[in-house]
Parts: sequence; C-alpha cells; structure tokens
Amino acid sequence: MKYKKQIDGLRALAVMSVIFFHADVIGFAGGYVGVDIFFVISGYLITSLILQQMQDRTFSLSAFWERRARRILPALFFVIFCCLPVAWIFLLPYDMQRFSGALITIPFFLQNFYFWRNNTYFEPSTDFSPLVHTWSLAVEEQYYLLFPFFLLWTRRCKKTTLLWLILFIALIGLLMLQSVFVEKLSFKFFMLPTRGWEILIGAAVACYALDSNNKNELSIRSAELLSAAGLLLILYSIISFDKNTVFPGWATLVPTLGTGLILLGVEQRTFVSRLFELKPLTAIGLVSYGAYLWHQPLLAFSRHISVDEPSRFVTSLLALASLIFGWVSYKFVEQPFRRQGLISTKGLVIVVLCSSLGLVVFGASGVLTKGFENRFSTQQKELWSYTNYDVGALWRVGQCFLQPEQSYHSFGKDCAGVGDGKPLRAMVWGDSNAAALYPGLKHQFEHVAQYSASGCPPVLSINQTWRPFCKDINRYVFEQIKTLRPERLILFANWILYKDIDMAGELAATLDAIKKELPSTAIEVIGGVPQWYPSLPVYLLKRGLYIDQISAVVNTGLSPIIELDQALATMSETRKVRFHSALDALCNRHACQVATQYQNKQVLTTWDYEHLTEGGSVNLVQKLFGKNR
Repeated sequence: MKYKKQIDGLRALAVMSVIFFHADVIGFAGGYVGVDIFFVISGYLITSLILQQMQDRTFSLSAFWERRARRILPALFFVIFCCLPVAWIFLLPYDMQRFSGALITIPFFLQNFYFWRNNTYFEPSTDFSPLVHTWSLAVEEQYYLLFPFFLLWTRRCKKTTLLWLILFIALIGLLMLQSVFVEKLSFKFFMLPTRGWEILIGAAVACYALDSNNKNELSIRSAELLSAAGLLLILYSIISFDKNTVFPGWATLVPTLGTGLILLGVEQRTFVSRLFELKPLTAIGLVSYGAYLWHQPLLAFSRHISVDEPSRFVTSLLALASLIFGWVSYKFVEQPFRRQGLISTKGLVIVVLCSSLGLVVFGASGVLTKGFENRFSTQQKELWSYTNYDVGALWRVGQCFLQPEQSYHSFGKDCAGVGDGKPLRAMVWGDSNAAALYPGLKHQFEHVAQYSASGCPPVLSINQTWRPFCKDINRYVFEQIKTLRPERLILFANWILYKDIDMAGELAATLDAIKKELPSTAIEVIGGVPQWYPSLPVYLLKRGLYIDQISAVVNTGLSPIIELDQALATMSETRKVRFHSALDALCNRHACQVATQYQNKQVLTTWDYEHLTEGGSVNLVQKLFGKNR
C-alpha cells in the first residue's frame, strides 16, 4: 500500500489532541476525540490493505496478525516494562493493585474489560491511572481479530454491497449507544460493540475508495469542500466538546465523520492534504503511536509523585516530553521489530511470550499481595485502607443514592424515613455529599429521609447533558418534599463541582419554590466541605503524617469554596433560609480538621477528595446541628 504523508499529519492532530487534553492544555477540552480520529484512520488503512491484498490474492491471516503484533506489541511492552520500577517506588498499594490488575489483561488485549469494570473515563481517579489509555488498543485488536473473517466471508460481494453491509453494521453499533439495554456509561466508552462502528467508518471510506466505479467521481473541488468540512468538524469537536459532553453518543459523529470526509479526499491534492503534509506534522505522525503510549504514564506518575497537583506548565512540558520518548520508541523499538529480516518471526514470538509471562506474573503478584502492601508500614497501611472505603450500605447506594444510569424510579420506599407514625424530623436532598451526610443525620435525628443522586445538586432547573436524569429526579424529590413535609429540609452538595451553573441563582429559585409550598418547613443549606488533592489519605501519606499524629492540616485550596459559600450565604439570608458553613465548622483559617474520635478510635473525616467518612459525617452533623439547634 502506497505511503500517504497526509495521513501521518492527520495522526499528528489526533495524538496531540489526546495528549494536550490529558495535560489540561487550554483549548483542548475536547481533545479526547483524538482517539476517535485514530479509530477511523486505523479502519481506513487496515481495510485498504486487506482489500488490496485480497484483490491481489496475497492476503494471509497469519501474516496480517504478525504484522499487527510487530506494530503494536514491542513498543507497548517496552513502555510498560519502563513503568514497572516507577510504579514499585511511587504507587500506593491500592493504586498498585489496580495497576497490577491491568497488567494481567494487557497480553490478552482485554484491558478495556478491566477498565470498564473499574473506571469511568472522566472521573478524577483516571488521571492517576498510568495504563488507562491502553483500552483503545484492546478495542482495535479485538476488532482486527474478527474483521478479517468478515472480509473473507464477503470476499465475493461487490464493493458496493460490502460498503452497505459495513455501513449497516456501523449503524447498529451507533444505535447501541442510545439503547436502554446499554445503560452503563463506562461500557459505552470502553467496549467494542459501542466503539467498533467508528473503525467501520474508516473501513467504509476504504471500501468506497477501492470501488472502481467511484475512482473518478470525486472532483478536486468536491475533495476540497469535503476535506475542509472534515477538518472544521474535527477542530470544532476538539475546541467545543468537554468532559460534560455525552460521549460516546451522537456527538461522536462529529469527529468521526469529519475524519471520514478528510480521508475521502486523501487522494487529491487539496489544501487540507497539503497542510497535513507539512514536515512538523508528518514527523509527529510517525512517532504518534509511541507518544500516545508514553503520555499517560508520564502524566499519571507525575501526579503520584508530586505533593501538590502538577501545574499546567509542568503537564505541558510532560506532553512535549512524550514526543521525545515516542521518538525513542519509534527509532529503537518499533522500527527494528517491523523489519522481519532483522527480527525473525521466531524471535518475535519469544519476545512476546516472555514479555506476556512477565506481565502476568508481576500483575498476579500485585493483585494477590494487595499491591505489594508489605512495602509500607502499619501506619501507612491504615491510611491507604481508606482508599477502599465502602459506602454501599452507609449511603444506601442504588436505593437512596442513585447512580448515573438510574432514574427516579429506583428510589426505594425506605428513603422516606418515616416510621411508627412519627413526624419526619429531617430530610436531606442533594448529590453524593448529601448521601455522605446521611449517616450523621441518622445518628442525630430519629427519622431522616434521604434523596440523593450522583452528580445531581438540589436545584429544580438542573439540565446537564452528562447527567440526563437529574431534572426528573429533582422534580420527583420536590414532590416527595411536598408529600412528606419534613420539619427540617437540608440541601447539601459539592457546589463547587457545578462550575457551569449559576448556583446561587438556580438555588434561589428552588428555595422560593419550596417556601411557597411549605412555608413552615425549616430549610437549611450547607456550604462546601474542604477538598484534598488527590485525596485526604494520599495527601497525608505524601507528607508523612498519620492518623494518630494529627487532627488538623493546612489546606491551601479553600478560596474558591469560600467565595461560592459567600454567594450562597448572601442568597440564603435574603430568603430567611439558614446557611451553615461547613468550613467554619471544620477549618480554622487555612487548617482543616482531618481526624476525629468515633467509636473509641481516631478516624479520618474524609476518605477521598471530599466525601465524609461515617465518623466525619457524625462529627460535622454534631457541630452543625448539635442539640438539634
């Protein structure tokens, strides 16, 4: 197959988008679509190669898979083995255990299954996962394990028939994203059935391009228009999309169709083609695979090593460093292994088997020893044990604290908290912060209702594309408030999380609606709690502080919370609604309480970056509502 420089230029755009997104570079909020661009490019190139070889009667499954192995595995194994000593030194047991679990799946290209079960791509913990980006390699290799058989099965079909078959299968995959049977956002993100259609778009373009009936249909003017439109679609998605965009979903069509349009005109000397042939872009494109492999470990380990969150300047430098490391991989690993004359098939098999065995053994050892926990002292183990803090029963997850895929129909009867004919003393409404407060409220009051949902602050007009059920959930809770008529209604959320919402204004409208319906109910708003990077246990571990040695620790990240609290307090006061400052209860100037006595022992107040432990919840409720004040 003839080498096309402009495709390397397109690869450069894809890889830099992904890397800059993970490095939090301004202007690349939607840079994650670079993976989708890669999928389409891959589908185009591989399908073109297979169809051409089938047409020439030179196609061989074994040769195809060997070529894929030479392309993917050596560089992948090289990067991972370089990561092992760094992981051993810097990863805490919980993180090492998850890292080890991923290692086991990589030789079998099943890591997307692992991350589906253990991650949501846009959650903060993903930034600390050195191997999470390899999910896309697993999707591709699963696809290329099956796709050649499909092409062999349809080899007697006309190219037009094959094109329509590919488009039909792609449509099924796209529709699966909207299916009620595929609710889990993590499944949609990580799995082949809901991602393979993107690769099929590239396959469809390849099929169209190889159809002799279409050879002369695309004029230079048409190619110019299509490629320009394609580039605009890609740039629009990179700049305009963000973590709140429902993705993958209908929005995925924007970058994938954009890439397809560019590839349709790739044979013509269009402006876009000439742009992508520029030497800086083609140079980056050549090392794009290695750069992609390196960028996530560099960024993730920097977050593990750094005491505070790495600055944007540091992450930008690491993004550029990934290109250098990518060049090293390309020059000294990828190129030698691609040359069959230099490294024989037998040599490749030996390297792959030995590397795979090493990863599986190391990974299994890490999982079985709980992340090689004996590397740490008893005091350190006590701290990191909070990273496995179980909130299922405490928060009543799935029943009174709804997950992102659940609608209000999932609320259970027990959430109403009414029993024995006694009045409802308190009701808490909000997101996961409200769920975390429930154990303390239950400890303080006799009967407490809990209505909480992940990512849903207690405002009636909420409309978040990334959390589609919030509006209906909050409308339902509002009806429950009118029915249950609690003596005290407590609104609590991680207010600072919802930066795109005028929280003071939206909450004001909600309070007005509640006061109109229930003028005698005491409405109380709780402000934000201290936040810790990346979590309180890790924050303390990095500073060599232990539970039995401290009660309060300096927190320099309170300013944004204080600013929003002031706006919420002012708004609440004008409506004669009581505002409770959690910061006033837990912090003194810049130092915040991090441990408390609960059940005759010293426990942390927070188990992750801001959610209260059971002891922390009881502690805060007693400070805010002691003696039911």
